[in-house]
Amino acid sequence: MKNNKKYSLGGGISSLIFAHYNPDFTIVTPEIGGLLKTTSLNLTWMHRNEYTEDLVKKLKIPYSFTKTRIGYYYNGYVHDTLSPEIQFEIVKRKMTDCITGKVAGKLPESINLSVSENYINTINVDFKIIFDKLVDECKDRIILDHVDTIKKNQILLGSCDKLEYDELVSSIPAPIFWKLYGQKREFETIPVTFVSTWDRPFIYNERYAMIYTAEDYLFNRLSKRESLEYTYEFTGEIPETEIKKYLPNVKINTLSINKMGRLIPVENKPPQENITFIGRFAEWLYDSKIQNVIKIAKKYGKRSK
Repeated sequence: MKNNKKYSLGGGISSLIFAHYNPDFTIVTPEIGGLLKTTSLNLTWMHRNEYTEDLVKKLKIPYSFTKTRIGYYYNGYVHDTLSPEIQFEIVKRKMTDCITGKVAGKLPESINLSVSENYINTINVDFKIIFDKLVDECKDRIILDHVDTIKKNQILLGSCDKLEYDELVSSIPAPIFWKLYGQKREFETIPVTFVSTWDRPFIYNERYAMIYTAEDYLFNRLSKRESLEYTYEFTGEIPETEIKKYLPNVKINTLSINKMGRLIPVENKPPQENITFIGRFAEWLYDSKIQNVIKIAKKYGKRSK
């Protein structure tokens, strides 16, 4: 077992990105893939900024720049703009379980949906290529094992091995981390159901990559994938039988449920100075994106030099 004393927990994109920028860290995970293994997170673009540009350039992978247009459906058709009142209603609907009516305990302070404009500056890129490149780069720094317990300066593994650590980075979801750490912490979520189909939604406008709805529909967002599939997004856990009743003329390709689709904000600071949380589910920050992970990873690397 390597004795580098610096470990990153988790096998998803956040942990891989962190290890890319910090080659003295070893990844500990039972499997590689994380949430990217789910069909609902089959991403084809990411926000364009100095951090994401830095990543794709350093990985030397094909990419292009574009604008991803956002539409807002209300009053019977898709608009480019909307009033603050409707904008707030869309955010509220996105954070409300359409089955139980449960609303996130604290709505986001900003009512912007990703950005304040009706488009997002994006990088078109194949996430599989990013993922494969990162895995290949880190393959000699991966320990495939379950973490059973996290102590002050020690990790106990499922294989009964022990890893002494000086620095620990965790990208695993906060509820799992705190359970492994031996402390009870409460974290609430609202699940999200994704339904993909080849059938064009009746309100869809091909000018847009995604459309948010302010009308009285169960779904709150529609999007179109690189595969040309359309995806309905419902806040809440909805069984396929109910989806078929609600969308009787839609042929379902896939239905997937992300149990932690919507995070209900709560303070979540690491328990020790030598532990760092990275990624949306580890930090428990709904607006944390890939650029935030890259920023933390690069800053951490500079600190260690």
